[in-house]
Amino acid sequence: MTEKQALFVRPAFWLYGIATLLILAAFAGTIAWLGPLPPKVVTMSTGTPGSDFDVYGRQYQTILQRSGVQLRLVPSAGAVENLQRLNDLRSGVAVAFVQGGLTSEAQSPELESLGTVFYEPFWFFVRRGVSVARPEDVRGKTLAIGPQGSGTRVLASVFRAFVPMPPPRRMISIACAAT
Repeated sequence: MTEKQALFVRPAFWLYGIATLLILAAFAGTIAWLGPLPPKVVTMSTGTPGSDFDVYGRQYQTILQRSGVQLRLVPSAGAVENLQRLNDLRSGVAVAFVQGGLTSEAQSPELESLGTVFYEPFWFFVRRGVSVARPEDVRGKTLAIGPQGSGTRVLASVFRAFVPMPPPRRMISIACAAT
């Protein structure tokens, strides 16, 4: 028996060969079971500069950077544009802030909520001396609602559709001032 043939007959050779194959199979099985590794670069659609969505996006960017994940922030007009980007696979946006109530599972079947980040109430303010006790009391008044593309504007329209309310004298957009 030659030395080369003796190498393949030795029990240690077969033991190491089988161990290597088992380790590779376990590694491949683990990747198949758990899925691919998380990305190192994630794109997030936030909001207008200075808005809550923008501020929270920068905070997440700092937190994720500690774990070696680069969070690319893309400004938007607000929650409506964020939702459009999430529904468009070509946008490159993986995560975004969206107000609850802007979409449903039927409208956005591919989206999944990661949870509630913060409570965002729907406020009604009136000037001192102006009485608004019932929806009918807005007749002839000016309503200021969120800017175009904001979730507040959409939710105000949904609210007006559910509550029988006469049309106001006019509706104007208001924007959040940068802080």
